[in-house]
Amino acid sequence: MSIFSKLFGKKQTEGEETSRIGGMEDFMTLIRVYYQSVMACSIGITNINFLPDMAVFKRTLKIPTQNNKLGIAEKSRCKKMLVELYGLSDDFFKEIDGSIKKNCKNVNDVKTYLFMFQGFSNDLMMLIGNLMQWKFRMPSVMKKMLRNMTEKTIHDIMTKTDWKDESVHKTCVAIRKYKQALGYSENWMTEYVYNIVLLAKKRTKAKRIIIKDFMKSLLNIEEHPLEPFLPVNAKLLMLGSFPPQKKRWSMEFFYPNLQNDMWRIFGIIFFQNKDTF
Repeated sequence: MSIFSKLFGKKQTEGEETSRIGGMEDFMTLIRVYYQSVMACSIGITNINFLPDMAVFKRTLKIPTQNNKLGIAEKSRCKKMLVELYGLSDDFFKEIDGSIKKNCKNVNDVKTYLFMFQGFSNDLMMLIGNLMQWKFRMPSVMKKMLRNMTEKTIHDIMTKTDWKDESVHKTCVAIRKYKQALGYSENWMTEYVYNIVLLAKKRTKAKRIIIKDFMKSLLNIEEHPLEPFLPVNAKLLMLGSFPPQKKRWSMEFFYPNLQNDMWRIFGIIFFQNKDTF
């Protein structure tokens, strides 16, 4: 079982492990761990049970407490993993540090802050999903274009006033209030949303592949792709069974195995020699 499967408290099969590591669930878990680690450092939280995600992270990776203070070593380790897996910038972490320092003066502020951040994140991602629907279908290889579109959409959310849909306008107003209270920049919001969008696309693609493979196995489907052979002057239609698996083919054509009696029949009919083929 991998480190990440332990973090999530879920069992993984051998085939699932590769696709899950570095996925959206990993990203969101590590983000929560980083937030909780910064809170532990900033406020001086000593009860590790107050920080459940960081507690699992610490115990799973066996991270020793640094300078008898919770959060320091955990924050450093978590940041390193987020950078290596997702390429997050140093400014991304600095803004989280600054936001928590600004809003969390004591333990009582933590719950309020996390509730506010959850509302901010939920509203932002819901609105992004609404405004960028067709753009989500862009291939993941076009990362730069997708990043630019995400940046423009974030800027529109923060500045545009002439929305046709009143519900969109209200959500934009709510997000702007959250942004002001939390202290995040448009650049931070772009980096956060862009990574989630990329990971969501990967997860959707992986699900489609898994479903397709599952249906094939369930229905015992085999694919033997051959293009139709339709001569211009054809007068007879021949119907036969599917060709064998490709490893048994002698050529890229129907009845691809020359041991098939069809070729001996053709040899007798057209060339009076069953061994013609």
